[in-house]
Amino acid sequence: MEGLKKVLNYIAIILIVVGVALFKIIPDKSFIGWIVLALGIIGYLFYLYLNRDNLKDSLKRKTLLYSSNLFIIVILVLAIIVALNILTMKLQKRYDFTEGKIYSLSPQTIKVLKNLKKDLSIKAFYSDTGTRVAEDTLKLYRFYSPKIRYEIIDPNKNPGLARRYNITAEGTTVLEYGDKEEKIESLTEEELTNAIIKITRETKKKVCFLQGHGEASIKDTDKTGMSSLGDSLKKVGYEVSDLNIAEKGKIPESCDILVVAGPQKPLFDNEITMIDDFIKEGKSVLLMVDPDTGPKLEKMIKKYGISLDNDVVVDLVSRVLSGDPLMPIVNKYEYHEITKNFKYAALFPYARSVTALKPAPKDVNVTELAKTSPNAWGETNMKEELKTGKLTFNPDKDKPGPVSLIAVSDITINEKDGKSKEARLVVVGDSDFAKNSFIGTSGNENLIMNIINYLSQQKDLISITPKSARTSAITLTPAQGSLIFYVSIVILPLLLLFIGIAVWIRRRAL
Repeated sequence: MEGLKKVLNYIAIILIVVGVALFKIIPDKSFIGWIVLALGIIGYLFYLYLNRDNLKDSLKRKTLLYSSNLFIIVILVLAIIVALNILTMKLQKRYDFTEGKIYSLSPQTIKVLKNLKKDLSIKAFYSDTGTRVAEDTLKLYRFYSPKIRYEIIDPNKNPGLARRYNITAEGTTVLEYGDKEEKIESLTEEELTNAIIKITRETKKKVCFLQGHGEASIKDTDKTGMSSLGDSLKKVGYEVSDLNIAEKGKIPESCDILVVAGPQKPLFDNEITMIDDFIKEGKSVLLMVDPDTGPKLEKMIKKYGISLDNDVVVDLVSRVLSGDPLMPIVNKYEYHEITKNFKYAALFPYARSVTALKPAPKDVNVTELAKTSPNAWGETNMKEELKTGKLTFNPDKDKPGPVSLIAVSDITINEKDGKSKEARLVVVGDSDFAKNSFIGTSGNENLIMNIINYLSQQKDLISITPKSARTSAITLTPAQGSLIFYVSIVILPLLLLFIGIAVWIRRRAL
């Protein structure tokens, strides 16, 4: 008992500190912290009771002052710790110092989470091997939205629940929002965020791909097709279909966006008129027109402030990266809703320049969205240049860089009753960048998805490039390695040893 009387106060203080720390370490089980904290307080009170006689004697000695000061300091430190814990719980902030920001969510995802109107239930079916990664991802989503409710379920331990949700593979995640349900097979940010967008979307937009003139089809899985783009659009809740307006006789009202992807033959005059009328109805159109094609489209889009130039873009600098001077690379974009927070390079195989007409027509706002480097130019005499085998810039004929490859036209349609509506037109001087062979290159898929999302006027639909950890290595010369070794292993330990000896000798001399 005598030994307990002497050390009980230290044990009690340790329990109090541990109890406070447990509130932060395991906030979901705060009762454990309360139990340890209560034991510490009770232990300290019991210590005061066991040592009551000694404490009375100490009131008459100077040691009371030192003891009381120590007690006050301990209380103040504990109070500061408690205050900091309360403050951090109220004002939470995350910092991600990794180079690839692999522990952060994109601004687009955060915006989607902030806009949730009701609770979203997420059930991730993972066994013990994948639970940690899944929980880290879902915790990050819940951090930004209190409406996120998630649970990790082991399908082997809960076979009944797995059967209920028809789980056939581990790693399946089920989202429930009201009476809607959505499943994904991979718990990446891109998959999960787009599933949230899809399940919370009240209506679906329909994208129609024009056919009949050699355009790329969303059903075509070859390199020249656009099946990958079609799959990506379906993944975020779009309805997609091919459309032959020569057979239909009109563009259906159900179409919200019309895509003309690389026509090889001229469109009929009545088809041009239908597309023009489609724009006048306040709808959106995406034109991807390759060099030496689309003469009738060139005439139509001029009324909307955009010029499809008769040239081929040459970029000798891109040859270093892509191996082809006729494949310009764009990594700088004008500020626009399409390219906001977009930082990826895009490749445009065999493209023509697309420029904004000045002055712009009335009620039309045109933006040149993506431009090449100043070293590129618009070659107007490509056939002759290819014969000589040399690509050279002719200042009298060719268009100097930087050259614009994409132009966006925001059109205000004024109606007879005084009301107005907005139509959107995007013109790209290349269709190959969105085809199966190139859509997976760099930021091509992100760019075409952002363009279509803008045309649909659903800005929160996104395409996110998956994040991955990057290995950061430091290469040292032999001299630098030796310096670090001797400073950390030899010099610093010896310095501390000499300081310790000097302090010991001085205290001996006192």
